[in-house]
Amino acid sequence: MMGSVGFSSGDGNPDAELIGGVMVGKIRTIISRFYRFDLRNMDVFKSTMFLCLFSIAFSHESMDIDLLPRPLVIEFSESRLKNMSDDIVMHCTSWRVAVEANNLGPWKTIPNECADYVKDYMLGRSYNNDLEMVSKQSEIYAKSLELRGDGMDAWIFDIDETLISNLPYYSDHGYGLEAFNNAQFDKWILEGVAPAIKPSLKLYEEVLRLGFKIMLLTGRYEDKRNVTITNLTHAGYHKWDKLILRGENDTEKSAIAFKSEKRKELTEEGYRILGNSGDQWSDLAGTSTATKSFKLSNPMYHIP
Repeated sequence: MMGSVGFSSGDGNPDAELIGGVMVGKIRTIISRFYRFDLRNMDVFKSTMFLCLFSIAFSHESMDIDLLPRPLVIEFSESRLKNMSDDIVMHCTSWRVAVEANNLGPWKTIPNECADYVKDYMLGRSYNNDLEMVSKQSEIYAKSLELRGDGMDAWIFDIDETLISNLPYYSDHGYGLEAFNNAQFDKWILEGVAPAIKPSLKLYEEVLRLGFKIMLLTGRYEDKRNVTITNLTHAGYHKWDKLILRGENDTEKSAIAFKSEKRKELTEEGYRILGNSGDQWSDLAGTSTATKSFKLSNPMYHIP
């Protein structure tokens, strides 16, 4: 039976002793593997390879331990980490404000560095507070108007992220970090379980009570009409005058072109569009716009 083999630097150097311990492990591994073979059956080549490996293992004393690779460790102080975190929050807040102010060009996904920021915003109090502010200001405006009483004063509502929330879907897709996938989103729509956005439901009921004609103008397609009606009803929206969806001839139109066209048709029918609520600027801008429009916050996606 073999005796144990030990290494020492001779000068108390802990690095050298550590290397020695590592080499002992290597030697033991080599020897244990070697003794699994019957030496009588080993050819000259295998024997020679073993002796070479054994010699290399014992040559550690000639190594310069300073030349061995060391792990790279970068340490930041807590204050430095906090400053880095604060910088990201400020950057992402500025980005979100630019989105809401319509100061950005077309974008397909949120910035990678803002993934956690957008998630925290959507799930935290800030998003709901922003929705409540828009709903409150919309209600104040609606109450300030004197309707003519001829049934032609209208208020337009978008649907997705305006009346109902697709947050359950986007929570599974990075809150906007993933590029939009029509097929996957259609599967979600067909479930018909999007919950109501409560501040919007409150505004909706007040606008209805005041006597406005409610027009629902959405980028959804006609083949989603039934599931959309079912979803809206389950979410608490029980009455509207028109539900306008995209038809076969609207496939190639941008959202802003499609909705401008439909608003024009409403005005040609004699409706006065006094208010318009939507989460995208393409819901509100273009031609035949409302007397006053209200933008709901949505940093998860952009529809031109």
